[in-house]
Amino acid sequence: MCHHIIRNILYSLCLLFVSVGYSFAQPAAPILAPDTVHGCTNVPVNISASIPGNQPNTVVRWYDDPTGGTLLFTGNTYTTSSATATTIKVYAESYDNATMLSSPRVEGVIIIHARPTPKNLGSPTSMACSGTTIPIYVLTPAANQTYDFYTQASGGTFISTNDTLFAGPLFNNTGAPKDTTFYMEVVSEFGCV
Repeated sequence: MCHHIIRNILYSLCLLFVSVGYSFAQPAAPILAPDTVHGCTNVPVNISASIPGNQPNTVVRWYDDPTGGTLLFTGNTYTTSSATATTIKVYAESYDNATMLSSPRVEGVIIIHARPTPKNLGSPTSMACSGTTIPIYVLTPAANQTYDFYTQASGGTFISTNDTLFAGPLFNNTGAPKDTTFYMEVVSEFGCV
């Protein structure tokens, strides 16, 4: 008899549990700031998202599609790169590990730009007398590019940012003329070199 009473009580509790049920709130969508980032070919590019408010147990998940698709990464910052100029769309969602619910996905755009092509330099003369100045200039400067001049091919002392470098006077410490080589770096509007 006790066995039937206990079974009936448990059955009633189960029905009560099922009829009351539980509901969980869907997590708020992540915030991408900015939602579009620019980078250069063959250089890692980051896009970041944050989860708004107090949402414990919630992580950012990145996908390659607005619904379904492939999970690319779990974490606040997704990193990618490309060998060619392209536009990559990614989609971030907030995912609650406790409830296994996710927010609607938010689109992020990663624009990969090609590196600028080297430019030719020109000068009205390749020789100058001690104490004089000769202009060295970019033969075909492009819009939205800057030209940084240095004393060495890698590193070295920064001299100027311009499409024309006025070099001189060129002496060594003893006052004797010397050959001087300048190196130019082309920088695009997005910082690609």
